[in-house]
Amino acid sequence: MVNSRPSKDAFIQHHILCSIAFCLGIGAVLFADAPMPLGIALAGAGTILLALVSSTRRLGGLALLGLLIACVGLGIVRGGGASFEIPEITREKTDLHLEIRVERPGFSDSPWRGRILSAPDHPRLEGARIMVDSPEEPMVASYTVSGVLSPAPARRNPGGFAYGEYLERHGITGILEVEDMIPRGSPGMSARIGQRLEQGLLDSGLPAGARALTRALCLGDRRGLTDHDSDLLRRAGVAHLLAVSGMHIAVLGAIVLKLLTPLIGRRTSALVAMGLVFSYALLVGATSSSLRAALVFGVHGIARAFDRSSPPGTSLALAAAILLAHDPYRLVEVGFQLSFAASAAILIVFHTWACRGPGKVMGLLACSSGAWVATMPLALWHFARLAPLGLALSPILTPIFPIILMAAWCTGLLSLVGAPAIMVGAVATPLQLVYALMTRCGEMAPVLDQNVGLLATGFLGGTAVVLLTGNDPRRRFTLASLGRWILVAGLWVSALMFVWAPEIPAPGDLRMIMFDVGQGDAILVEVGSEEALLVDAGPAWEDYAAITHSVIPYLKDRGHHTIDRVLITHGHLDHYGGLDALSEKITVDEIWYSTPGSFRPPEEVKAKEIHRGESWMAESARFSVKWPANDAPAHWGLNERSAVLSVEYGAWRALLTGDLEGVGEAALLRLGAEEELAADFLKVGHHGSDSASSSAFLARVSPELAGISVGHNFYGHPHPDTLERLLEVASRVVTTEESGALVIETDGERWRAVTMRPASSVLGWDEQ
Repeated sequence: MVNSRPSKDAFIQHHILCSIAFCLGIGAVLFADAPMPLGIALAGAGTILLALVSSTRRLGGLALLGLLIACVGLGIVRGGGASFEIPEITREKTDLHLEIRVERPGFSDSPWRGRILSAPDHPRLEGARIMVDSPEEPMVASYTVSGVLSPAPARRNPGGFAYGEYLERHGITGILEVEDMIPRGSPGMSARIGQRLEQGLLDSGLPAGARALTRALCLGDRRGLTDHDSDLLRRAGVAHLLAVSGMHIAVLGAIVLKLLTPLIGRRTSALVAMGLVFSYALLVGATSSSLRAALVFGVHGIARAFDRSSPPGTSLALAAAILLAHDPYRLVEVGFQLSFAASAAILIVFHTWACRGPGKVMGLLACSSGAWVATMPLALWHFARLAPLGLALSPILTPIFPIILMAAWCTGLLSLVGAPAIMVGAVATPLQLVYALMTRCGEMAPVLDQNVGLLATGFLGGTAVVLLTGNDPRRRFTLASLGRWILVAGLWVSALMFVWAPEIPAPGDLRMIMFDVGQGDAILVEVGSEEALLVDAGPAWEDYAAITHSVIPYLKDRGHHTIDRVLITHGHLDHYGGLDALSEKITVDEIWYSTPGSFRPPEEVKAKEIHRGESWMAESARFSVKWPANDAPAHWGLNERSAVLSVEYGAWRALLTGDLEGVGEAALLRLGAEEELAADFLKVGHHGSDSASSSAFLARVSPELAGISVGHNFYGHPHPDTLERLLEVASRVVTTEESGALVIETDGERWRAVTMRPASSVLGWDEQ
């Protein structure tokens, strides 16, 4: 007689595989747009197969296959969800009234997320998740709001972070720009505790770093960290320690169990600890990492209460399935991915080292290092950089982290009850020391880019193969062996993806990008895989530089850590404003500029003022400065003396005119021969103003394609008369405000141009 009852190990493995299959089904929807009918078909087929095989009492491989197929189908069905349409609302219309439930009141920076509870004017929007752009921080669970609802923005620049795609992957339908917001009810407990804690910390007189660290460790609220300190913690590779996750839950649960078990018994203390752990997870905002840890602890708590064992792998898989069943969009959250990757790696490494018995200290260090290795590909993928110091700091900080955490909780409690400042300061001393250590390490830590990170990924993947395999002399298939190979395969697949990801032009090819930086200019010229020239650096105001979210991400994605030359056409802020932000992230070898005005080049960078006649070669491309002439009158405005750059590559030419206007154009026409100014592509002067692009100048240039770098403005740019003159000579006219960035590629004979919004060809290879 065949025993159809699976063994305990087989049951655990089947449970984990089913959870993975369910996650794969959800991923198929979010990343590959799998249709709902496919999910229903797979779920039905898998269920039928499982029923047929089960009827024979032989629960073998076919039964498992049917179960997995059914789970994939269920994942597709759950991930499909409902789709919503944004009503056509213009910027002038602001009478859209909604009732919104906030996802995480009291802990979200602006903009924040919410779900539409009711929309009287547009009932089809009910249930949609939206991003809310409001200067007011949400403190209660729901609001009645009015404002303008716009679709998620499409990608406007190549490379870097695609905000619209990010929102869509998270199930966010659009962005609501709030005009009026009325709270419904009073602030919740988490918001009240957050406000009281913040006030208590301020009254205690703690340094800003210790206050920020206390809020982060107690409530997962990192808003107290400055951008500079946040960057230092990321460079040190320890920013993940501030997220409320497994360590917080484990320490809290252990304290409760230790204190209550002698008083109320094993079972009751386990149930009380579960309640407190879940309450804490909800208090800190129900993040993926906190809920994951709470669910795992909850499974163990139930097992403890009823004297049963609960394999950690099963608990982790069950937590993933529960979280994704509730909200499928968690799968694309960075926190979810990092949390489960680190937890899975810790379980795998712990099992391996436990089998070998190297000692608790070495086992702890191995687990910490394993978590870092497992999350490294995700960090490279999402953040395009790697903090190698984290591999050394994490094992050092992890053993003492419970002490740090308890110090933070004590500091928070004393602040909440209004304890004397000297008492709060004494308890917070470890926090100040640790915070100083982490930020100091961040100042000294190197940061590796994707290319170097690729080598590190491959190396550590090979190391993982050596460390995590071969420990079972019986060569039996176990959950640990499966997990090890999944981990190693993931590392190497990530490495291969990074090999294929860069799209560096082939040696000798030229790419020109007119970025969408709003009302300003920023044009990048790449020649081959090495040379890079940036013409203007876009606008900046207060602490914001448009180049930070357009040009710099693209440069990092392409592996450009150095700009050979930056040319500032003239000294207006919308052309040089982003230079400081660029210099902080990218090394600039040399700056050329014309008519400086208020512009002052950085003292640490080689710089010179340029005039007509300057030229240089970059591989096969020739760059020539056509204007201003040395004798251009000094009383002319900055625009009239704006630098004009010609780019020649084989038979293809481009003319970049900065903010040149009519007087300067006329002077340039008198100096330049017809063939000297003729161009296939013209960067239109002064954002398409009526004072530029005269008929005589356009007739001399005679471009096939004209591009206008322009954003929302009060000057009327581009002027209708200018557009009319351009259309008389050019086949196509493109504005960055409407079309996003313009990308031009040429091999010296043929060329093509593509816009980012929508991603479509403006001029194809075969249209020359």
